[in-house]
Amino acid sequence: MNSFYSTSKGLNYFQAHSYIKEKLLEGDIEAIEEFKPKVKANGINYKKLMKRIEWEIRKGNYDY
Repeated sequence: MNSFYSTSKGLNYFQAHSYIKEKLLEGDIEAIEEFKPKVKANGINYKKLMKRIEWEIRKGNYDY
């Protein structure tokens, strides 16, 4: 389990976006699944976040 981000407040949308996009591009789905509860615990809409990341990747934006 990646303990880079805690489940306490402090994780923001940008941090979650960057981490998930990086792991998705690396193909590390397990890390994303482990990270998902942290995103939800910090009040970030996981589904909307994933749709945004998938849209960016389809458009060729690979920066995170």
